Amino acid sequence: MDYLYEHAGEITSSQQWRRELSQLKDECDAVPERWDVAHPHMRNLVNRYQAMLLMQARQNAACHALHSVRGRLCRWLLQSQDMIGSASFTLTQEFLSHMLGVRRNSVSVEAHALQEAGLIRYTRGQIKILNRGGLEDCACECYSVIREETDKLMGPAQTQSEPGA
Repeated sequence: MDYLYEHAGEITSSQQWRRELSQLKDECDAVPERWDVAHPHMRNLVNRYQAMLLMQARQNAACHALHSVRGRLCRWLLQSQDMIGSASFTLTQEFLSHMLGVRRNSVSVEAHALQEAGLIRYTRGQIKILNRGGLEDCACECYSVIREETDKLMGPAQTQSEPGA
């Protein structure tokens, strides 16, 4: 049975709608194929980025379940420096507490211990990494696992050092 529809002053049959929807579906189904063919380098980059995010999510879940707050905090600070490209950056205790899944007081205690050890300087959300090697030694092994896998998938990160850091 064929129905008639009126839209914007045009009368269309249901069969015509089905044909147009079918054609549109075919065109949508073909988009990824055309996109892959037209942009294989971009597709490769997107696939590697997606693989990196999934690897990091898995590693972060395991890290949260298995490692100490201090080791996870060191990992977060190192990853933040890698992403930002600077030894100085802003991360509040509140933000870090959410990322680490702990109370803000726990972040305060651990940040103070890292500062006393001479690894970081931390004042009102401003963090400066003073001893990256020491921080890497203090971090859980998840940092090196994530870093190595990310370097394999995306190429080595280029860490910038600040003058006098």
